Amino acid sequence: GGDRLGVGLARILKGLRKSHPSAEKKRRPVLLSHLKRVRARLDLEGSSVQAQFDRTLWAFFVTAWQGVRRSAELLGAEGSAWERGRSLHRGRIRIVTEGEQACFVVKLPPSKTDQEESKGFSMELPIRVDEEVNAGSAVLAMLSGAPLPAGVAAQDFPVFWNPVTRKALTYREAAEGLKRLLREIGEEELASGLHSLRIGGSTTLASLNASAATMGMFGLWGSDAYLGYVWASRGQMHD
Repeated sequence: GGDRLGVGLARILKGLRKSHPSAEKKRRPVLLSHLKRVRARLDLEGSSVQAQFDRTLWAFFVTAWQGVRRSAELLGAEGSAWERGRSLHRGRIRIVTEGEQACFVVKLPPSKTDQEESKGFSMELPIRVDEEVNAGSAVLAMLSGAPLPAGVAAQDFPVFWNPVTRKALTYREAAEGLKRLLREIGEEELASGLHSLRIGGSTTLASLNASAATMGMFGLWGSDAYLGYVWASRGQMHD
């Protein structure tokens, strides 16, 4: 809290981190301009298995970016079985229409900020098929191109499904796909991990002058922790 002990411990921890900095390179944000170039490298219109996989990767990338989500909340864990109760399945998705705007409303599975799923966190992805980068339309295209297998309930099927392995898309598969595509567009320094999508979404929101409350609603932050995710662009600094 705000007592002296808490403040003192925070200062000590900060000092220790400066004395012993992490060896990991700080992740940089994947921004809208990068995603547009990544999109151009994918086959999003074909009918092949590779095209289905590309649509899955694209839907995941823009959902994590525009929904400002932790990737682990959306994907299967590497080496562990997909669990209906703990993972994101298609039964958690519904389409809601308000006026002329249709949205995917996605009820999020348990996560580190809601381990028992008691808070009922969700995200909303507006469907805008006319937008080049839009999570709602990307998910719609993915689901249309890979419908549920016959006899399988939505609650028993992952949202992000790898048509190559015929299993839930894993964190490793998505990370390798993002790194490969970022390298292909000449953004080698961005190819450091999936968290760059969450950082990129946060940075973009901040560039739009989103309020602290809006930032918290997107990223499900109950404090000002989102400040650690936001990068100021050179343009903003010049302004």
